[in-house]
Amino acid sequence: MAALHAPTPQSPSLQAASLVDALTAVGARPFAIPTIRIAPPADPEALLRAVQNAGEYDWLIFTSVNGVEVFFAERARLRSDAHTRPIRGRIAAIGPATAEALRAYGCNADVVPDEYRGEAVAAAMQSRFGASLRGATILLPRAAGAREALPQMLRDAGARVD
Repeated sequence: MAALHAPTPQSPSLQAASLVDALTAVGARPFAIPTIRIAPPADPEALLRAVQNAGEYDWLIFTSVNGVEVFFAERARLRSDAHTRPIRGRIAAIGPATAEALRAYGCNADVVPDEYRGEAVAAAMQSRFGASLRGATILLPRAAGAREALPQMLRDAGARVD
């Protein structure tokens, strides 16, 4: 199978530009120092499988704008029915910026917690959809070094998390 080359989202320094501009406007002299590196996935086949099979999951959970951008860029790159096939499952977003990024692709988040961290996503899903998480299949496209709290809480609730 051919190697995947999903476009990467904006660089961390470009993502911080609006904050740097706002701080500069009020007299601060900020220094933007990237604390993350955005790169293609170590296992591009996993991204391909996730995109191709996204319609088979009960839930898709996005924990960053970068994850949304990479996921939908790969859908567009495939130019197959995976690109046009609707996402049938529910969608969770970690916060309002991620939910807004999803809306740009025509998807509305079913769950957006008030607190922007993994544990809050799992708690909001459990609070709103409780028992339906038992046996649910969940796709969680996320950063390589992401914390295990969210997938572990979902597994503890009885879900299968990829």
